[in-house]
Amino acid sequence: MRIASPMGRGSGAHVLHQTLAGAIPGYLVFDYNPYWTLFPPALPLLFRSQPVPDIIHTTPDSGFFFEKKNIPLVITFHNLVLDNFMQQYSSLAQKMHYRTVLRYFTNKSLSRAAAVTSVSHFTAELVRKELKHVFII
Repeated sequence: MRIASPMGRGSGAHVLHQTLAGAIPGYLVFDYNPYWTLFPPALPLLFRSQPVPDIIHTTPDSGFFFEKKNIPLVITFHNLVLDNFMQQYSSLAQKMHYRTVLRYFTNKSLSRAAAVTSVSHFTAELVRKELKHVFII
């Protein structure tokens, strides 16, 4: 089985997915410069020449951009910056981004995902509370 994990370099999620690649045969991280997220519709272009995977596993902020027909999309929440608690630590520009584009992208990924996972029960609860998404655990 081949699992493709498109992931921006430099984040904790990237480190975790690299660890998965080292432990799971067929798990491949396709990392990219995070500046590509400034124009997210271009993200799929980075992977058009890659082998077709059996599963796509990535993060919710850009997950739906990597969606391919007849290939399950699995997204994992490593954190959630959309929750109300984070607002006090966010700049005005971040708040605007979180409430508009990032919320839209995250919800769109949730609606397209075949499965949704979380790194902790705490993060899963935040997703349930803030995004009204129910995990099946």
